[in-house]
Amino acid sequence: MRIQTIQIKNFRQLLDVALHFNKSDDKKDFHIILAKNGVGKTNILNAITWCLYEQELHLGDENQAESTLNKNVIAECRQRGGGREEMSVIITILADNGERITFKRTASYNINENSVLELSNEPSVSIIDPILPGGSVVYTTKEEFNETVHRYLPFSIKDYIFFDGEQLYQFFKRESLEQIKVGVDDLTQASYVKEVSDDLKDRVRKQLTAKLSSASDLKLKEQSRLAEEAEKALDKCVERIDEYKRQIDICDEEIELRNSIINQYADLKEKDDELKRIQNEIEEVNDSISSQKKKRIDTVRKYYIKLGLLPSVKCFYEYLKEQDESGNLPPTFDKSILERILAEHECPVCGNQVENTEHVQRLMDNISMASLTANILTRSKVALEPFYGNIQTYKSEIETLNDSIDRLVSKYNDLEVVHQRLAKYLRDIANKDEIKKAIDEREDFKKSKESYIEKRALDKSSLGGLKNNYLEQKEKLEKLVEKHNELKEVNNQIQFFNKCIEDLNSIHTEIVNETRDEMQKETFDNFNKLLWKKDTFVEFQITEDYKFRLIDQFGNQVLGSCSAAERSILALSFTLAIQNVSNHDSLLFIDTPLGRIDDENRENIIDVLLDIAKKKQVILTFTTSEYNQIVKTTINNEQSTINNLTMINGITKVE
Repeated sequence: MRIQTIQIKNFRQLLDVALHFNKSDDKKDFHIILAKNGVGKTNILNAITWCLYEQELHLGDENQAESTLNKNVIAECRQRGGGREEMSVIITILADNGERITFKRTASYNINENSVLELSNEPSVSIIDPILPGGSVVYTTKEEFNETVHRYLPFSIKDYIFFDGEQLYQFFKRESLEQIKVGVDDLTQASYVKEVSDDLKDRVRKQLTAKLSSASDLKLKEQSRLAEEAEKALDKCVERIDEYKRQIDICDEEIELRNSIINQYADLKEKDDELKRIQNEIEEVNDSISSQKKKRIDTVRKYYIKLGLLPSVKCFYEYLKEQDESGNLPPTFDKSILERILAEHECPVCGNQVENTEHVQRLMDNISMASLTANILTRSKVALEPFYGNIQTYKSEIETLNDSIDRLVSKYNDLEVVHQRLAKYLRDIANKDEIKKAIDEREDFKKSKESYIEKRALDKSSLGGLKNNYLEQKEKLEKLVEKHNELKEVNNQIQFFNKCIEDLNSIHTEIVNETRDEMQKETFDNFNKLLWKKDTFVEFQITEDYKFRLIDQFGNQVLGSCSAAERSILALSFTLAIQNVSNHDSLLFIDTPLGRIDDENRENIIDVLLDIAKKKQVILTFTTSEYNQIVKTTINNEQSTINNLTMINGITKVE
């Protein structure tokens, strides 16, 4: 598909401009629009997007307050006392199947002394099919117009058809990547699957679950409320985890951006790498210190009661030991002889009769008391001996832990000295304010990242409990519903829709992953074909959240430190991949593609675009300063057309 003509009337400074992009058989499908700054190059791009999408997608802030209608037309109309004027853009494209499609948008304005009021905005589209009898059909409703635009130049991939130079340079910034993810979801229709899933979930929550909540059974109603609250708590936790992940990615991007600034200076790279290594080692040592201190606290806690009793136990044990060694502890006696005398009134030793046994009974009582005391004291001494053994074990464990902590603290202090020396070296580089600022900001983003990681970890630790609670409440609700025949159908619907939601989510994930893998491979294939540096990069990765990573031959992520030219080539490679994957193999229109490219790489970029023009239409706008001798020589008269814009009395003309 290619643009044949663009006709613009009364659109800003483009009073009456017609651009033709005819392809010569012996030339590439490569076209140039040449103009000085302010003549209207970017407004040609705005005129195209206004015609197709009713939006000026590349409007600068300095123009936003101005009327889209040409100033001269407004002034002349006011000189006549006011009236009506029209603005129009007509774009004719040639499709691959031979159809010629003409998109037209006309806006009508009422002009008076104080205002310019838009009265109408009417689109229309005509299609000439060389095969059909009569060959032509015209659509005049907005719905028909938008459907035709979607068929040939869909809004979802507009950012991969119509570029300004700044877009290429900023293609991989976080804001752009978020738009890319949305665009890819739209292109693959994965977004429709997600919308259906969300609609079903909303239906279950708001309609079907509401029926359960309004049931007359109070127990059922309360359980329905608990299940709904459990589900909401689970959803909120998942949303927070996703948001923390997004913030972590933002921090990573900002850290990588600061790294690219720092690493621009070769003499700092080695120091910066050493600083990173020291930082990682400090973190590891600090973690080890914390671990050992925790073990020490656990050890003290384990021996806490014994340590508290130690003074009293020690005093008692020393007393028992002293009494035992001096023979002061009561001896133990065999009481069986006295027991026989009391029982038989006869001495088993001499055989004499014992008439009065009171003194025997008193002796028996005294012996019992002495034996009991002796037994208690003896058992106490035996029981206290292991206590002292445990105390000795405690001392050994604590001494080992203290020694380990002392060694780690010493190592930590040594590393801190090196870290401070390196950080000071990097901060104190003469006349490198940008580097110092980048280092400080990088540290701030690292701290922010750590904070988000901690928050995400806390929510992740809660996620399992929230999920189990939701399943438990849901199971209780289902059991209560089973007891109510009138609600069984409602419950069946809920279960059916939940299964549909689960299947749709799986389909969405599968579509997104397959598309991402395909685009990842095709982007890197294109990049390798177009890039002039061979074997420098070994892999291109697209993460689940569409964060892009370019890996060099040493395994480093280097996208942030790539040159503007390399980033532009990667953006073009991704654009070609997205057009191919979406089955909308469209043209490329790029406004000032060399704005951020240095002279050394301009030749390379032009070579790449000329190569692309072998297979698809490429339209470029240049300022006169960009279109220098290097660019002319590189193009080597391979373009099919040059439209030269000039401005006379504020009106843009085409030469």
